[in-house]
Amino acid sequence: MSGLMYDLKNYLRSKRATKMAPGNLSILLEFLSFEAKSKPNFFYEIQLDEDDLITNIFWSDAFMQYDYACFGDAVSHDTTFRTNNTY
Repeated sequence: MSGLMYDLKNYLRSKRATKMAPGNLSILLEFLSFEAKSKPNFFYEIQLDEDDLITNIFWSDAFMQYDYACFGDAVSHDTTFRTNNTY
């Protein structure tokens, strides 16, 4: 890995770490584990980088899977949910 890429990766990791409050990740992992154990159609997958740090988390429940079965040509994620409280 080039020096510039290494510096960029470290910078991004430090920015992400400052945005996540302590304990948030463990709460999320507990939630995902509980949901997977209690709901047979719940699925989650965690992607790690080469340093075993989480880079992506994907989950789906029965409603999401049903929507995908009906409208499988495209999947859209509303990542702005509850960010605009004006409406």
